[in-house]
Amino acid sequence: MFDSVRMRMTLWYVGVLSVILIAFSIAIYAFVERNLLERVDSGLSSTLESVSASLEHAGAAGENGKQVAERVLRELHRPNQAIAIFDVRAQLLAEQPGEGPVHVRLPESGISSLSSTRTYSLAEQNADSDDSCRGVVGRVSVPPDASYVVVVNQSLEPVYEQLDSLENILYVAILLMLALAGGGGWFLARKSLQPVVAMSEQAQRMSAGNLPQRLPVMNPRDFIFVCY
Repeated sequence: MFDSVRMRMTLWYVGVLSVILIAFSIAIYAFVERNLLERVDSGLSSTLESVSASLEHAGAAGENGKQVAERVLRELHRPNQAIAIFDVRAQLLAEQPGEGPVHVRLPESGISSLSSTRTYSLAEQNADSDDSCRGVVGRVSVPPDASYVVVVNQSLEPVYEQLDSLENILYVAILLMLALAGGGGWFLARKSLQPVVAMSEQAQRMSAGNLPQRLPVMNPRDFIFVCY
């Protein structure tokens, strides 16, 4: 069966199309993943800027660091994010957990040696925790001599759910398109090879008694005859 020209043409067609579809699907997945992460990072950066501005404004009231941090978080509402404020010695001053499984998780490198704003990702701590997150951590200096470290986390589970849905859609789309391509390739191969099959059958029926009989040619432009 696989020795037939029709089958080889169909397999080549399906094979080339599958490579194109897989490459296209990978590109779409990577593009969507990047856009979703950029959207999360934008929200984290916006919250970090809001907390920093609030700390700078509240610091002028003369309260101690813990009071300032607690008041800032009380006035801030970010239900899908977890926020924590530390002092420069990495001691927790105030924390505001998000709704559901969103809790503050520090970067693996810690925050004591932080010198600039940094974005990081953390995987689930175990298979059932659903606590994978994206985070941003930055230092805030409040004149004259106060300094804070702000950590903002957001769960990555909604992002992964969207990517899983996209992956399932791409799988189904690829299989359907390959099935249609296989059927269409088989049909086109059969139609394109019909003249050759007809000529072969006619040639097999020819004998010494009917040599003058001509072979059927459906479209003369599809064949080239060389005369000597």
